[in-house]
Amino acid sequence: MPIHKKGWKEDLGNYRPVSLTSVPGKVMEQIILSAIMQHIKDAQVFGPSQHGFMRGRSCLTNLISFYDKVTCLVDEGKAVDVVYLDFSKAFATISHSILLEKLAAHGLDGRILHSVKNWLEGRAQRVVVNGVKSSWRPVTSAVPQGSVLGPVLFNIFINDLDDLTSGLTLKGSGQAGSMGQGQFYEIQTAKCRVLHLGHNNPMQCYRLGEEWLESCVTEKDLGVLVDCQLNMSQQCAQVAKKANSTLACMRNSMASRSREVIFLKAVKIA
Repeated sequence: MPIHKKGWKEDLGNYRPVSLTSVPGKVMEQIILSAIMQHIKDAQVFGPSQHGFMRGRSCLTNLISFYDKVTCLVDEGKAVDVVYLDFSKAFATISHSILLEKLAAHGLDGRILHSVKNWLEGRAQRVVVNGVKSSWRPVTSAVPQGSVLGPVLFNIFINDLDDLTSGLTLKGSGQAGSMGQGQFYEIQTAKCRVLHLGHNNPMQCYRLGEEWLESCVTEKDLGVLVDCQLNMSQQCAQVAKKANSTLACMRNSMASRSREVIFLKAVKIA
């Protein structure tokens, strides 16, 4: 089922394909997931910088951890450039064979590997929009979005992605071009941005391949607007505007002012 993310609705690239899987299938996935997560915990597969799809971690912990480091650097008078990369169809480009190799490299036993292989192979899917159904097509790559196993398998697949390059001092404008190369990911350069922070920032230009990245003064980072001054006023204004809009909708659509009615209406609007 295609779910619209943002942007022009006529652009198919602005939709997220979410797979609707069966309940028995989800139960089996949960059993496999429990075994994988126990092994990952014991082997300490993921480092402290991984926050996505991790129990006890979230977008909030990611933002706090990252911007704590950034503000310390800016307070020391250093220039900081944040490069926001957008990977095209990240879930859909995962190679099944490479994923299984990475699972084996992390020491998962044969039974789990066999279960994951059976779960990945022999899949078929179709698209349903407004009751209209496409024909079935085989799935030769990807982990299904909307599945139980998908997020953790995605984390394992990208776990060896070199994140050191972005943390080093880049002295040449072309050095950013190596990010993501050889990792089987396609970067959408048009959606990548550079945010320059620090009072004496030289506003270095960066490129990926032959394309130059666009610099910005404000960027949405995991749903939070951040500007080049590390000022949250735009984020606060946006949240206040949304809250006022919700309150106005509730006020105009309710005859009763009882707490129970207000609560149920707020939940429905949200």
